[in-house]
Amino acid sequence: MMVTHDQTEALVMSDRIVVMDAGRIVQAGSPTDLYDRPETPYVANFLGTSNMVAGVVTGMADGTLQVALGDGRALPAGFNSLSGQLRDVFFHGDSVRLAIDIGAERLLIVHRQLETGLHQMPLPPVGGTVSLGFDPASVILFIGPGDASADPPA
Repeated sequence: MMVTHDQTEALVMSDRIVVMDAGRIVQAGSPTDLYDRPETPYVANFLGTSNMVAGVVTGMADGTLQVALGDGRALPAGFNSLSGQLRDVFFHGDSVRLAIDIGAERLLIVHRQLETGLHQMPLPPVGGTVSLGFDPASVILFIGPGDASADPPA
């Protein structure tokens, strides 16, 4: 057994990870299970950069949820994109991180790997409009009064 506070080290070296908060176990499992299927916003933020978008479930039919975002916009079934304003671009050599304002005081950080020769990837200018698509299967619904924006201690 090894104890670490370095999330990357835990993901790389471990067969099993236990995430604790205030002395309590909040989730245990394999690195891929915890990373791909966090059970709480705390675990999601602890293991990586997560984009949390608060909303309210406004309807359900045939196993499909309809969600209204914080500003009241309803997302219909099958809707898998958001638009926003590009606030900043952070170049990391093999990747870029884009800070995108999607309104109602929400800022998404999008990490995009760059392929060889794409270092000049066309981006709109800072302040320009961008569209973000996502796979609905990658969405994780956290139900409850928990604070989705709470960051675990560094």
